[in-house]
Amino acid sequence: ATVDPDAWARVEADSDSPRWLEAARAALESIPAWEAEAIHAALAAACEQEGVKPRVLYLPIRVAITGRTVAPGLYESLELLGREESLRRIEDALGRLAA
Repeated sequence: ATVDPDAWARVEADSDSPRWLEAARAALESIPAWEAEAIHAALAAACEQEGVKPRVLYLPIRVAITGRTVAPGLYESLELLGREESLRRIEDALGRLAA
C-alpha cells in the first residue's frame, strides 16, 4: 500500500505509535480464525488492555494497513488482506518508526 505522507506524519507525531502497533500485533497474532469479528474482538481487547480509545490505537494500524488515516472497515480490510500480509504491514510500520 502506498502510504500517504500526511497520514504517516500523524503516526510519527504520536510517540506511542510503536506501543499501539505492538499491542495490535500481539492481539492479532493470537486470533485463531482470521475473520472480521475475531479481529474486532482482539483489537477491542487491546484497547482495553492499553487503556486507550479505539481511534488512538487504530490510527497507526489503519495507516500501516491501508496507507491512509481514513479507510473503510478496518476489520474487513484486515480480513481481506489476510493474516500474513496484515502482520507484515504492521511489522513494516514498526520498522519505519524505529529507523
